[in-house]
Amino acid sequence: INPEKIDEVDVFIPKQYCQMIDRRGFPEDRTASIVSIQYQLAIAAYYEDDLYDIERKSLRDEEKIRNFVDKVKVIPSEHLTSLYPQKWSGKVSVKVSGKIYEQEILSPKGDIKQPMSWEDVEDKIKRIGQKKIKPNVVERLRDLVKEIKSDSDPKALFTFLA
Repeated sequence: INPEKIDEVDVFIPKQYCQMIDRRGFPEDRTASIVSIQYQLAIAAYYEDDLYDIERKSLRDEEKIRNFVDKVKVIPSEHLTSLYPQKWSGKVSVKVSGKIYEQEILSPKGDIKQPMSWEDVEDKIKRIGQKKIKPNVVERLRDLVKEIKSDSDPKALFTFLA
């Protein structure tokens, strides 16, 4: 969907974390940009790769981002609230030219019903650390973590992390 054509985005979540992610207006700093579902969705719509920029040295202060931020509304859902904390679920409803597109996720990746594999974790670390962490460093970290047993000495891992 062309983000310019989107009229409205409703984000339905458990009421327990509405205040945490419902940040109306343009974020003032790095932390605010990370917790703002409005800004995160605007970035996802226009600059998806920026979602993995953990440094966020500069925010995308552009008219199209500000306009998109204003289209996003957070709505506490009684249904999703009743599932919390066993489920960290959510639903997004996007209105485009009178049509509504919806997606509900009850068990996101990482949930006990959709566990992340070693490859998933490795890929996530590589995406998040793409500007700071070389892929071979992530692979070495993976190998060291996989070598840990209940009776093993984690000294090599701690040395590597230092």
